[in-house]
Amino acid sequence: MIFQSDTIYSGQMENASKMWSHWSVVRFVAVVVVATIASAGCFGPPAQEPDPGEPGISLDSPTGGSRVDFPVDGFDLCSPFTHSFFQKWAPVTRAPAERGPGSCRWRGDGVLATITDETGATLAEISHDPRYRPGYTGLEGNRYWVTATRRSPPYSADLFLATGPAQPRRLLHIHVESEDEWAPSPQPDRAYPASGVARLIATSTDSRMQDVLSSTTAPAPR
Repeated sequence: MIFQSDTIYSGQMENASKMWSHWSVVRFVAVVVVATIASAGCFGPPAQEPDPGEPGISLDSPTGGSRVDFPVDGFDLCSPFTHSFFQKWAPVTRAPAERGPGSCRWRGDGVLATITDETGATLAEISHDPRYRPGYTGLEGNRYWVTATRRSPPYSADLFLATGPAQPRRLLHIHVESEDEWAPSPQPDRAYPASGVARLIATSTDSRMQDVLSSTTAPAPR
């Protein structure tokens, strides 16, 4: 019985050794394949379910809690594109900004963006509009709603920035279209989807608005 047990044990060990050798080869081949794909620049994240985005802004809060009344009357809608912050991080400007009635259009490296002063739906209503979902909310002086970048050409996004509680139906609409899914930045190892470029514009817009507010509320010199 001892001899038989030893024989069975020896056979089990031999089978286990063969299985381990087989899986070692499989694992080695898998590593080589992954390394080859990655080196070719084709390795990416696994496919995911569509992102549902954030819940819409409460309809009981039309401006999403925005508290600052932006000085939109007479505001230069092209000024965000000349802001030092925008010029540092956004795609390189390829043409002078073009002013239009209540709007401004800017062309960058593979990117086209427009800012439009619009009156109509509130920010909360926009956030529930199927045309602008999925999307996300954030703050740049006031509340904004930005759509996720479309996943197929043209790669685009829309950002709506509240102008303040005094005019809940007046929004600054930023629309961005990009030739590629990621627009290059002049900074090394930086690139932005269309929604990211829209947020850069919103940040620069808020900064310009704050400059105007500061200049109008500064105490008069004695």
